[in-house]
Amino acid sequence: MRVKTKRLILQSVSSDDDIQRLATLLADPFLADQVGLLLPETKVERIAAIKMLVKGNHVLLINHPANGDLLGMIELSVYHGEEGEILAHQYELGYLLAENARNNGYMTEAVRGMIELLPGGTILHAIVREENTPSRRVLAKCGFTSEDNKHWILHKLAI
Repeated sequence: MRVKTKRLILQSVSSDDDIQRLATLLADPFLADQVGLLLPETKVERIAAIKMLVKGNHVLLINHPANGDLLGMIELSVYHGEEGEILAHQYELGYLLAENARNNGYMTEAVRGMIELLPGGTILHAIVREENTPSRRVLAKCGFTSEDNKHWILHKLAI
């Protein structure tokens, strides 16, 4: 899958080169910790963990169209109910953006582009640390609501 927004290209991970680029991005321990990813420190083990992440989830790379730089990623994973059951048409949203790409509106644009791809009736959940004000702003701009500033939800309406 490949989608072009006004300033970005969102694409599915489709090659070993994509995995390598993602491994380089996620080598930043601060970045991985911000989104709750616990990845091995060695590159070989990190690549294996990223392959498992990509295999079990929907992962979109966020690329700059002019130079092809990998700016970040968006992940949709299955959402589980209170008893561990998979809830149909519900996903947990996760995302991260390289430090040098922040404060440009890229993540808001990328999340909006991803939401446009989803069928009506889809429900997205996002769990955000209270101190992560930038992520809370992205979610609010994209139409998510929250009662507690930690769990955010978006109901994509069927058209």
